[in-house]
Amino acid sequence: MSMHTGAEKSARSLLLASVLGVAIACFAVSSTTAHPGHNTQVTQKGSSGGSGPALVGRFKTDAIAGTVSTVSHMNFRNDPEAFQFVIVSDNTGGARTGIFESAVGKINLLQPEFVVSVGDLIEGYSESPEILASQWAYFEGMVGRIEAPFFYAPGNHDYSNNVMADIWKKKFGRSFYHFTYKDALFVVLNTENKHPGGGQPKIDEEQRAYLAKVLADNPKPRWTFLFMHQPVWSIGTDTGWAEVEALLKGRAYTGIAGHMHTYEHVEQAGRDLITLGTTGGGSQLRGEAYGEFDHVTWVTMAKDGPVIANLALDGITDKYVTAPGFAQRFQKLPTFALEPWFVSEGGGVGSNLRLKVHNPFDAPLSFSIEAPQHPSILLTGDPLSGTVPAASDQFFDIPVTVSKASGASRPLELRAAAKVTLGDREVDWNNVMRAAPVARNLLTKASKPIVHDGSIGEWGSLRFAGETPARAPDGKAFDVTADDASFRFDVAYDDNFLHVAIDVKDDEVTPGLLSGKHDAQDLAILTLDGRPVAQSATNVALTTTMKSGDWIFIMGTPNAQEGERLFGAIMPPIFAVKMKRKTGGYTAEFRVPLAYIASKHPSGNWTDLRLNIAINDIDPQSKPSRPPLAVGWQSDWREQLVGTGTFFKQ
Repeated sequence: MSMHTGAEKSARSLLLASVLGVAIACFAVSSTTAHPGHNTQVTQKGSSGGSGPALVGRFKTDAIAGTVSTVSHMNFRNDPEAFQFVIVSDNTGGARTGIFESAVGKINLLQPEFVVSVGDLIEGYSESPEILASQWAYFEGMVGRIEAPFFYAPGNHDYSNNVMADIWKKKFGRSFYHFTYKDALFVVLNTENKHPGGGQPKIDEEQRAYLAKVLADNPKPRWTFLFMHQPVWSIGTDTGWAEVEALLKGRAYTGIAGHMHTYEHVEQAGRDLITLGTTGGGSQLRGEAYGEFDHVTWVTMAKDGPVIANLALDGITDKYVTAPGFAQRFQKLPTFALEPWFVSEGGGVGSNLRLKVHNPFDAPLSFSIEAPQHPSILLTGDPLSGTVPAASDQFFDIPVTVSKASGASRPLELRAAAKVTLGDREVDWNNVMRAAPVARNLLTKASKPIVHDGSIGEWGSLRFAGETPARAPDGKAFDVTADDASFRFDVAYDDNFLHVAIDVKDDEVTPGLLSGKHDAQDLAILTLDGRPVAQSATNVALTTTMKSGDWIFIMGTPNAQEGERLFGAIMPPIFAVKMKRKTGGYTAEFRVPLAYIASKHPSGNWTDLRLNIAINDIDPQSKPSRPPLAVGWQSDWREQLVGTGTFFKQ
């Protein structure tokens, strides 16, 4: 999804033309070049009719003749104390293959003087020395191709547990440190220092004491940069940031972090605090309006302070890419939401898709919808377009036919383009929706008492089976046998709880490592959205909406203690899982209070919910070179297939 104004597009075009013009002019003036940032003497012979070259500082030219000049000014940016460096953001947390690798080549094209990271360099979340050694070897191989010095910083994926903390110390020494360069102070902090794994980020007392000494030893640098993984200035109150900010009082500084996979620029106490997007980490890549893009950050340390540019892999943006008031603007974007396309009990599907367009602005919103050709779903009406009045919602029918009674083998993709004129600015958006016929699943009350103990004998046969193909973290599909990684499950409720039972086939059950990350161990995973179908159907499982309480996930690992729940610091204990090992696999029972689901319905009388079940499988003994595999009942909600996994209470 992208957002641009006409003025911004024109300005970018003019900027590009200006840059190219200056580059061409400089090439024409001189055949002598010097390293960028160094003082440069450029000489041009006097032209016929001129009075000969004039010397201005170190620049000699006949562009100036008396009071007239063919150059706008002579304030060249050739301060020998200026320098440029690059910052890279998250590579992991759902790493997308090839992105960080491509960034390495582009960093070398930029020729920075050094590179600083903000962590999440490897996938981590493992206690296996062999797995971790392999991950670090791969990442360090990429870093080895960067021509500039690379400064490491720990993220929650790099510093996930005590084993990984020890490995970090053996490989790199300190996990927080500082350096100076051309009278600028750089401090790298570790938000995972006392609580590895990301659950409780903090600049702890040990680091604050260290920072106080560093600042005392460097009382008047030209600028101070702080690098850390988690943006502790915006994700909680007991993070140590207030104390850090007090230490920095009266000093010019900039704070840089990552972790959120979403770009945000804020100011506190008149200072820039920037949370970067991604350099290959997991992202929906919906564009600048959402702060979701892959980039490196280019910093020029000039005389009056840093100049920051975000170099996206497909363009260049400045540090205000999400603009002041980003959070408010995010909440005010127009939305396109398809209603679920449910298969009827007889197996048929409706003849219309129903689209809701929400316009939050005080001006009309125009839009159009197009769809690429699909092998079994056909749009039978005219191309859809329309206008939604200011501050209103409208519904539109999209006529379709399905050539196969069983529905579509893959979703229909609908691409929406919208624009609105706000004052003298025209703002446009793009959005992608995916629809396919989905089942209306029935949720029944349990016919006999369910004991929450991890054993599932009282359940009888289980109605549902894992259907989506196994995939590695990079999205690559694998052929997997049923005995290797498959499951069946069922759902029921009693007077107090929603219960989910899972029977997993796994020919090599790996004891859980309790690392808190699903791609480093065997796991059973429940994802649940208890809100009414009108809201839950379009949930794409963003971290931000999980933290606001819109949905939850519970993970359990079949370890020697017969089941351990992960992310306990995030999900209250009442959201529980019990697990049992068995020959050829394991079983799991999840339990969620009905009071939680009822609280998500306005009347408290809940009628439906949406869930998904998945397992993660690792086989380090029999298949040590195979990546972890994810097998799901439905596709991942981030794939935006509307309404999958919706259950209706009988």
